[in-house]
Amino acid sequence: MAFAGVNCQSESDELALIQWRATRLAGALGALDFCGPIKRQGEVDSGDSLIPTMRLTAAALSGMAPAAQTSVNPQRGPGQAAAAGQTLAKAMSALEEAAKAASRHRTIGELMGMTG
Repeated sequence: MAFAGVNCQSESDELALIQWRATRLAGALGALDFCGPIKRQGEVDSGDSLIPTMRLTAAALSGMAPAAQTSVNPQRGPGQAAAAGQTLAKAMSALEEAAKAASRHRTIGELMGMTG
């Protein structure tokens, strides 16, 4: 429905919409300053460990979307595939960094689930 609502005509259009939305999400998360439940010690996000992981994940998605769009575009220009590949590699690095906190977040989620 989201794709039809903005008149997407092709897979490339759909990926462009995903890219646009992912980029806006990454920008919004990067602009917000969540202090979390722990008193701040001078660093942004010092009180909420989930926000940096969310930022990294959103940034990774924002980098993956143009690579996906480039891969389905038969009319891509010279050098676009190489640029998209470099962006994809950076996105995977961000995703790997975000994954380092997965066990901590899983444990927090399980503890939260126990509180009823």
